[in-house]
Amino acid sequence: MRYAMERKDYEELFLMVSQEANGVEGLRHPRSEYPKSTAQAVQELRTRGLDASAATLDYLIERGRLPAPAMENGRRRWTAADIDRAAEYMDAEGQYMPQTLARMALNIDPTQDVRAFRQALSEHPEIPGPQLLVLEVLPGAPNVGVRAMVRYRPMTERERAEWKQKLVAARTDRRWDMNGHGAAVENGASGPDGDGKSVPAEQHALGVSSALGETSTPPNFGGRS
Repeated sequence: MRYAMERKDYEELFLMVSQEANGVEGLRHPRSEYPKSTAQAVQELRTRGLDASAATLDYLIERGRLPAPAMENGRRRWTAADIDRAAEYMDAEGQYMPQTLARMALNIDPTQDVRAFRQALSEHPEIPGPQLLVLEVLPGAPNVGVRAMVRYRPMTERERAEWKQKLVAARTDRRWDMNGHGAAVENGASGPDGDGKSVPAEQHALGVSSALGETSTPPNFGGRS
């Protein structure tokens, strides 16, 4: 099984925009999305779970793994088909983002994950941030092609208290040195901004935890890439 997001799911989750026609709200695909620049193509591939970069795409084209997209004013312009070819190749080679590797380990479908995440945020507007959601995984059966199911729920009061304790401990025990090397130093040392102020752990060390342990950047689950 492969774990990158397919085009139809990507378009539905990230490209469709609401449009009302004859009093009925529907969905449409904005034609202006394509062709894309290389930077935009990279962003789409990464949103779909693939560890893409401009350098990676250049390398694949130079090595003949991918056909080169058309040029316009000296720059590559990526059609949806061009990006899909890159996605298919990278998916087959397992060139995944960290969150995609986590999904692969847990046998999670990326589209179901994103939908469950958005549903939880919609059902719990009182939650101040996605880091206060807990991921639960209902096992599947990978040997017969059945994916696991995920759901998200708010932390309990006890879980939130434990989480806050971890943040306090991280803020107390670890500080970035003034050179920005991320070394553990004495309590009270300067933060990475070099102004002598302590930097909360949630702003530099832990960041916002995503649906499946992504980097400190919040997941782009709520809108277009």
